Amino acid sequence: MAHNQQSGFAALEAILVVVILLIVGGASWFVWHNKVNSPHTAVSSKAVQSSSPKLPTTAATNEGSTYYLRIAEWGVKIVYQQSLQLNYQFVDRSDFPEYPFDYVTLSTPRMTYSGCQSSTLGSYIRFKSGDAYYDLNNVKDVVDPTVKEYASKLASSDYVIAGDYYYFYRPPQTICNDPILGPVQAQGSAEAKAILPRLVAE
Repeated sequence: MAHNQQSGFAALEAILVVVILLIVGGASWFVWHNKVNSPHTAVSSKAVQSSSPKLPTTAATNEGSTYYLRIAEWGVKIVYQQSLQLNYQFVDRSDFPEYPFDYVTLSTPRMTYSGCQSSTLGSYIRFKSGDAYYDLNNVKDVVDPTVKEYASKLASSDYVIAGDYYYFYRPPQTICNDPILGPVQAQGSAEAKAILPRLVAE
């Protein structure tokens, strides 16, 4: 009789351990899932000195059901889908005098949870209308066309003019090879390029 009572308690203890593990596992998954898919609010950002590290700016804001990527340093905004969750890192031309343009590197929080932290969704690049188009892949001693000449050879969806500036999209330099996040980068890059024509001055 005593042996049967001990067996009953052992089974009850095993069931209790399994239930506790399921609760802890479920709570952990819920916290992680909410962190990855949480909506972002606007955060104002100031350009910092090039000697200090720059953190991505979360710039998603919504007005009713419309979401915008606001790039405060440029005074522009772009309509986009909430699911894209874009962040950006601003790089002023004064930080890199050899590059005659400003740019923002685009990222998404969904890319930061694996070995793909250095992978981006590409960049938006801004040139003054009178500047030469500086091609990073260009060899020395080759004359760069003006921004206007360069843009005239592109499809209208490959650049946008807002105010006195031309804006272009440049694809990511590092490709994420993660089997799950690689497609996230590919889709996010395609969407980041596709929304460029929606860029307008504020």
